[in-house]
Amino acid sequence: MIGRWTVCTVWRFCLLALERTRGGTFGAQRVDLETKEKRKEGGREKEGRPEEGEVSLSSQQLRVTRYEIRDHTYYILVDIHFFFYLYKINMASTLNPNRVSVYPFSISTVFIFMWMAAFLNDISVAFFTNQVNHRDPLRSLTRPTAPYLIMSSYHDETRRSLISTMATGAGGTNFFGGLFGGDSGVNNEGNSNPPTKFKSSGATNEVIKVVNGIKHRRLGGSNIIVSEMGLGTQRWVSTDFNAPNAQDCYEFMDEAILKGGINLIDTAEQYPIPSGKGAQEGDVERVIGTWMKDRKVKRENIVIATKITGGRNVTPKNIKADCDGSLKRLQLDYIDVYQLHWPQRYSPQSNWGQSLMYNIENDSDNYWRMFGGPTSFEDLCLAMQNLIDEGKIRGWGLCNDNAYGLTACTRTAKMLGTTPPCNLQGDFSLIDRKSEENGVAEAASKFNENVGFMAYNALAGGMLTGKYVDVPAAFDDFANRERAMMNLSNPRGRMDERGWGGTLYRYRTEAARSAISDYAKIAKKNGMSLTELSLRWCRQRSLVTTTLLGHSNVNQLKETMKYFQVKEPLSGEIMWDIDMVHMRNRLPIFSNERVGKEWNGQGEIGEPIP
Repeated sequence: MIGRWTVCTVWRFCLLALERTRGGTFGAQRVDLETKEKRKEGGREKEGRPEEGEVSLSSQQLRVTRYEIRDHTYYILVDIHFFFYLYKINMASTLNPNRVSVYPFSISTVFIFMWMAAFLNDISVAFFTNQVNHRDPLRSLTRPTAPYLIMSSYHDETRRSLISTMATGAGGTNFFGGLFGGDSGVNNEGNSNPPTKFKSSGATNEVIKVVNGIKHRRLGGSNIIVSEMGLGTQRWVSTDFNAPNAQDCYEFMDEAILKGGINLIDTAEQYPIPSGKGAQEGDVERVIGTWMKDRKVKRENIVIATKITGGRNVTPKNIKADCDGSLKRLQLDYIDVYQLHWPQRYSPQSNWGQSLMYNIENDSDNYWRMFGGPTSFEDLCLAMQNLIDEGKIRGWGLCNDNAYGLTACTRTAKMLGTTPPCNLQGDFSLIDRKSEENGVAEAASKFNENVGFMAYNALAGGMLTGKYVDVPAAFDDFANRERAMMNLSNPRGRMDERGWGGTLYRYRTEAARSAISDYAKIAKKNGMSLTELSLRWCRQRSLVTTTLLGHSNVNQLKETMKYFQVKEPLSGEIMWDIDMVHMRNRLPIFSNERVGKEWNGQGEIGEPIP
């Protein structure tokens, strides 16, 4: 055993010496950059994709610093604790079947003095060069110097958080207490306690109360309780032909929030979509904030969920800045659920088209891989925890993500001892059940990651209202050109409109329209509208915590609210009839009979397929 310790120690110090001669972290890449350009959008600095010829540091992982050996006392500390931990486990299994809580004095003394000598040297150097941050001495040990940059897979804050966890101990144990005979962190059954500050409040989707006939459920393991129906706001005050204006939006919120038993509003910093011609990004947040102020709504009676713009915009710096911007527009002190609008990394399903397959070439694109690559899950979790610690958000979540993104976030958060995401928001309807069958439902289950799910597009862009069953959408009405042109001039809904009609083409595939026709027959057979069937089905799915619905007028809102107040679930016979239709094509919106050879890997709106 002593021989192993000697080898490990010699190996670690040799590695440190090698790192010092290389002038930086072992395996790191030194990049010579003379300038740091910053792009400005909307009056604030943002990190995004640089223009041609521009140098832009778009990742928090790119930072000006030089790692001295003193910085690696952190790693020495971790290694020592790890070696001692293995030794204790070995002793527990061979010498004492119950517990060993005392280290051999000679070995522990040697290592303690080695670490203390290195650490005291670091502190003296820091004080001597007047670089100590008296509020945070540990941060002083990493001092920025020019003229080169080091790209590392972990942010400074990530390393410090990990070390804090090790120093204070996992599962309530203490590093120094362990050295001198304290709790080893290993119980009699051999299970270790995970390092975490977050304590679950309960099981996701648990019904907490009923307000005006509408159930309110727990969102993930948080203490955030949301109504089974929420207000979707993407098109509020937008440039759409039938978009609700500010007064309409006031009426929606009056009816739903003040009278109807609904407490959830979902929005985003990008809303409204589409914008322009007097409708600017952020206007929806402004409308919501003004309404709350005008109506003097009690803050605890409403749940506000909003989103940061996704992709390379998601960095710790922008997470903080964008959250502050949303708080200002909403005129609030805190946001209940702060979400990524789409993943911070490449993901095939974070778009509008029919992309379904992961493509490693797309993931290799410079947009994603330059300057250190996408924001790491570690930095994402820590940035969100910072907002929670500052009281700016209660919880956080993901949108347009998948089982990998969800599980990576929850597992990383638990490793770091931070708050895991409480929500995943995704496209979900009778004709888009992928989240139930691609691992999301399993991952989100209360028995696994315990994460809530907000379903949007539950009516498939209006296709599941039945308005296009007898008379097809204008783009699909090949049999009657005159009628198609009339509907383009006077749209019944988004599918008749030139902009949305093309963008949302996947909800009108041959397979989707066939399935919708069959679902309409099931609804008629059971004396209900296709809208009612679609929403009550969505409400019953075990994955779904809440369903987000957008409306063009208050009559639509009153109708949909009525379906969420129905106490009786759809019968087993109806649910099986629906499943039989589903089994004929389990992914109808991702099927396409029109695809041609000349498309050459691109879908109808230019997205990569398959």
